[in-house]
Amino acid sequence: MKLKSSALVIAMTAMISMPAMASFGGEAKNSIQLAEGISSTQILSGGHPISYELNVERDSLLSISSGQRPGASSAGVRIQGKLVNQSGEVVARSNGYNGRFSLTERVSPGSYTLIVSGNAPAGGEPDRSRYNLHVKYD
Repeated sequence: MKLKSSALVIAMTAMISMPAMASFGGEAKNSIQLAEGISSTQILSGGHPISYELNVERDSLLSISSGQRPGASSAGVRIQGKLVNQSGEVVARSNGYNGRFSLTERVSPGSYTLIVSGNAPAGGEPDRSRYNLHVKYD
């Protein structure tokens, strides 16, 4: 009887947590529109990439960097950013440690995709895997 109740609890927990996991960067997540300024907070999800769409309206020097909430520990957090043009070519890439990456690239008008992935070491502060993107056009 105790084994059946444990199995039922595990099954119910799995059913409830699956949709929640998908909303934190799982493969089923759609692209997020990214504009100039600071993005909403996102969560690194164990290496699962999150895609952001950028629409560039004029020739620009595009700068994108990641950052964390002031005071949050980012020790050991690996994060990567890759900028892809509408032809599927990688035009810029940056690998960051301690929760930060930065890339700068001259871009022409068009659609671009920024793909962000990474992971935080187990344990430590839960905020460690949260990040924002800072986008600037010059």
